Amino acid sequence: MSPDEFLESIYLGDRACKGVYIDTWGKTFRLQVDTISRVRNKSGEWKYYADEDIVDGYVVFDGLREFRFDPSGPLPNDFINAIQACKSTLNGESLYEFSISVSSGDEVGNSREVIITILATDCYLEELNRPGVPIR
Repeated sequence: MSPDEFLESIYLGDRACKGVYIDTWGKTFRLQVDTISRVRNKSGEWKYYADEDIVDGYVVFDGLREFRFDPSGPLPNDFINAIQACKSTLNGESLYEFSISVSSGDEVGNSREVIITILATDCYLEELNRPGVPIR
């Protein structure tokens, strides 16, 4: 399954970003989410399926080459608005460009959008209590 197809198999609609973790030596970018649900309905809709929910899990971007936050500064700490992948290249290497829209909320209720752009080779899920074990 390609990364763009894989991302269609997870639901992050009303879910929140709890943190981002970058392992430069391991070339991974982890996005921690309060709850990750799987989409198993043939229609491609979530339909509130919760049997495979991953609480405090990670969406892991492997083979990390580059990342950026736009704008820089605000913490991506609220709703995950959208996540998508498209094919890309960097120095002749085939990669995926992942774009994640995350809200940044402050203590007085102001909200801003932060776009996280990641260039990587793959993505998968990981449970908090099973690090290093990819879920595809």
